[in-house]
Amino acid sequence: MSEKVKEKMRFHRELGVWKRLDQKIITPLYGIAFGFRFYTAMVCPWAPNGALSRYLQLHHSTLPLAEMFQIPDDVASGLQYLHSNHVTHGDLTGNNILMVGDGGALKELWGSDYFTGSARGTLVGSA
Repeated sequence: MSEKVKEKMRFHRELGVWKRLDQKIITPLYGIAFGFRFYTAMVCPWAPNGALSRYLQLHHSTLPLAEMFQIPDDVASGLQYLHSNHVTHGDLTGNNILMVGDGGALKELWGSDYFTGSARGTLVGSA
């Protein structure tokens, strides 16, 4: 089997895993879109406050103490949910965590490098 076919199969498998996840901390997958040259776009809700890294750059000096403690708690909750579903995020960074509109809860964005685990072993996925 060619590498291109294997990559496509991994991509579809990973989309299936993402689609079945249902928890408020995890960004839902709405679907996929084509027409971006050679790329397939994964469609998810808009996060008006952007990625955590940028959000902290812009608001670090004005964040209430409660929100400073809520952010890592939300990230840990998202990871716990993923792990309880045999999914390990292999690329968790501030750029892969999206701040939703209210600035309180976080949404974890699945990056292009992550792993899903199953009883049969670890599968490497790429989008």
